Amino acid sequence: MSLASVSPSLRYFYEVAKAGSFRQAAERINIAASALNRQITLLEADLKVTLFERRPGRGRLRLTSAGEILLHRVRLSMNELDVARSAIDSLKGMKRGVVSLGVNDSISHDFLPFFLADFNKAYPHIDFQITVDNTLALLDLIERDEADAILAYNIPLRSNLRTVISFPLGMCVLVSDDHPLAQRETLRLSDCVGYPIAIPDDSMVLAQIQKQMLARMGDTRAILKTNSFELIRDVVASGMAISIQTHFLLSRDPHRRNVRSIPLTDSYRLDHALACCVRAGRELPVATAVLVEALKDSLLNEAKREQILDQE
Repeated sequence: MSLASVSPSLRYFYEVAKAGSFRQAAERINIAASALNRQITLLEADLKVTLFERRPGRGRLRLTSAGEILLHRVRLSMNELDVARSAIDSLKGMKRGVVSLGVNDSISHDFLPFFLADFNKAYPHIDFQITVDNTLALLDLIERDEADAILAYNIPLRSNLRTVISFPLGMCVLVSDDHPLAQRETLRLSDCVGYPIAIPDDSMVLAQIQKQMLARMGDTRAILKTNSFELIRDVVASGMAISIQTHFLLSRDPHRRNVRSIPLTDSYRLDHALACCVRAGRELPVATAVLVEALKDSLLNEAKREQILDQE
């Protein structure tokens, strides 16, 4: 998001609200914390409200109700400025701007570098701000308009989201190349009983589904719990554990790093397992709209390559 056309006092307010601290905001925009505090005080005097709850100690500042309202309006104004600037650039025959995209960590490794490289060749004046996090954290970014779009696994359906494209995916078992199960074409949950397993922690949307699977499996030890699918894959590659995960639609090399993906035949099928979403009702800047369409086309090509034809 660009703050160049927003008044200094509102820019300072936004930076402090985002950082939760005068000191951190001052370091971010290279201004003295005392000067920043003075600008916020003047803004509060002008609006005749208190915007932040100032408490003793080093805890994060908290927005008041008035501060929450102002922050929401500042974000809307910034989004409108971005849309206007992007539209003006498009009138000049240019496609430029900054696109803010949120993705899961596995997508950032398997798919995104290849997609961004191809997109950059076609639109060299569009820059990217990429946030890698779990799905729930990415949903928060969308709600706060801190991401233009997200591409993630297992996005729960919400009324404030618009799905650009989504794919139903089954589940698979990840095993190392030399694991006793590695040569199987398909597996059932009962085949996995007794092997140590690595699972996502409760911050991941997939965790609840996996808890139900583990309950069905019975005698299985969850040897690792983490919020990183990349760490899970590395642990699987080491032979320390197996893992049950969503089928990896976006993997350029399904056997990379000595890991094999074997379909589960008696598992859940997730209708919205992989999706690209934007905030419902938001008019996207031209640069973002261009990227989202390119992303949609690329995902469709990946689905055809993997013979996943029943996408929404």
